Amino acid sequence: MKKIVFIFLFLISFQAFSMNLSPIIGGQQNSPSNDKMNYQGSSGQGMRLGALSHIELAPSLSLRTGFIWNQRNFSGSVDTGFNIRLEYAQKVTYLDIPLNVEYKIPSIDLYVFGGLLYAAKLSDSYEYSPSLASIGLAETNPHQLSKSDMLINLGLGYMLWNFESFKVSGEIEYHHGLTNINATSGATGTVNQRTTIISILGTFLF
Repeated sequence: MKKIVFIFLFLISFQAFSMNLSPIIGGQQNSPSNDKMNYQGSSGQGMRLGALSHIELAPSLSLRTGFIWNQRNFSGSVDTGFNIRLEYAQKVTYLDIPLNVEYKIPSIDLYVFGGLLYAAKLSDSYEYSPSLASIGLAETNPHQLSKSDMLINLGLGYMLWNFESFKVSGEIEYHHGLTNINATSGATGTVNQRTTIISILGTFLF
């Protein structure tokens, strides 16, 4: 099902790119929820970079989609079974493809947006403290994460500057994962992503 959604969103995003382009950059704090309490929120060192496109549906209503490189950070601890707990930091990068509806509030420079977001995992790296080698253990990934995720997102934007051919907006956005991304072998816990994002969006006015 997630593959079908991915193909659908990819085709819409690719088609929208031929119409207009809005570069976006932002920082974020990821605080995943976990029913086993073995995941903890990171210190807010994530970032995102990409581009969005808008397809006008009505004078104040548009469809927004695009491609965004997104790094989400996780931290936590694991029990080695030798009365030693290891702290770890895990960095996971995704390609995000949103499919959102955006509504511009008339007479003011404020807009709201929300919808679905598909995230395809690109890479996954981790680091232990102390290192596994220092206590005689082989390197292993603390938590295997699924190859993709489906999230809902909701955001609020405000136009900061409006030039003749370019405008700049500030946005705050919240993502909440709909699927369990915990793919660790034998694991019973569920992990859902929760991310708060602040971004700067630029839009070319052609």
